Amino acid sequence: MPFQRMGLSMEPNFVDVFVMGAGIGGSIAALSFARRGLRVAIADKKAGDASYKLLCTHCIQPVAMPVLRKLGLEQGLLAAGAVPTKMAVRTRVGMIDPPGHAYDAAGTLSALNVERRLLDPYLMAHLRASSRVDVRLAAAFVSADRAADGTWTVELDADGARERFRCRLLVAADGRGSQLARQLDNRALMRGENDRTCSFAYFEDVPAAPHDRTLYIVGAHDEAIFYYPLGRRRALLAAFMPKHLPLAGRTPGDRARALVDVFLDYPQSPDLSRARVASDVHGYLDYPSVLRHGAAEGVPFVGDAAMSLDPMSGSGCAFAMIAADMLADEVGAALAAGDDLTAPVARYAERFHAFFAPRAHGIAADSRIGKSQTTIDAVHRQICAEPALQQAFLALIGRLTTPGEFQRAFLTAGSKRRVAEVTSA
Repeated sequence: MPFQRMGLSMEPNFVDVFVMGAGIGGSIAALSFARRGLRVAIADKKAGDASYKLLCTHCIQPVAMPVLRKLGLEQGLLAAGAVPTKMAVRTRVGMIDPPGHAYDAAGTLSALNVERRLLDPYLMAHLRASSRVDVRLAAAFVSADRAADGTWTVELDADGARERFRCRLLVAADGRGSQLARQLDNRALMRGENDRTCSFAYFEDVPAAPHDRTLYIVGAHDEAIFYYPLGRRRALLAAFMPKHLPLAGRTPGDRARALVDVFLDYPQSPDLSRARVASDVHGYLDYPSVLRHGAAEGVPFVGDAAMSLDPMSGSGCAFAMIAADMLADEVGAALAAGDDLTAPVARYAERFHAFFAPRAHGIAADSRIGKSQTTIDAVHRQICAEPALQQAFLALIGRLTTPGEFQRAFLTAGSKRRVAEVTSA
């Protein structure tokens, strides 16, 4: 029987959707539901509109660009300072670099680099501007209780003042340490250990690479070094190092110097001769990848609450956007019609697992180091030699395809090459 919205809509603080967490996943979910004509409330413990997550590569991968375009957010982000980019990979045996500028005719490998200090306030401004979104910040989650009719009552604490919302759909977007995951017993499907540490900082007076390329340098000892252009001669430099080879330095100045020195060890690095560190050096010593169920007890999960993967993958922003858009696609029509949400939420959970699980397992596997350098070099040598494999590899690291799909392309290319060698012999 369709859910009767009419009676509930007159109650104070009744909304169709309540989103707990106003990071990227929560914000995109709230905007997506609001644009379907639904009434949304979104809450977060962060202090204000300018608050943002620090541990981030600031890359919106190619796989998420359709979501930005669907919501009409791309051009505004470009105006706010986002940098169109593509990834170029420097291996030990050659370069893997897509042809053309950041926005080519196809655009499938195009990405955006945008600092969270710009992205999060930009999304918050859109939430504030929507007449269908009610924003609550500096509001801590207290509890969520489900009634017999399937509605949820969520209680918040804003500096000692309690507030309650009643909703048809509760969305968990409350981060890696999700309280809703604990309350609803949404345990990790996967917890992948990470053998790398990370150090990163912002630098200024760094000239952009040709075509504003983002540069990924594959080191000789399982290092992974990244240069993300952020516009106006500003860049994020990040070094993902094996745990037994952490960056040296006890003072902030030492650590910044050590970060620059890592890049100087490799040819084709950006020119850092005049680079000035513009932030503290941040990072982590241990960051396992975590993947949870897409839904638990009828509550869908998005963003870091659903999965928080090795930051080296640069996938967090993109995956949060895709999951939020996926959720709105599956559940939005049923919400608008007043239908039961059990089946739509279940479909979302199935789509979530089908899309993200293979990608998450691939990212977790890559964070376990110690692979054969000879094998890695042989794989990179074949990729560098074949333009079609270069495209397939860049699609993989842009999260457009899964590891399994790339492996099939790699094996197919190898088979064709061997046939050609036999034929020409």
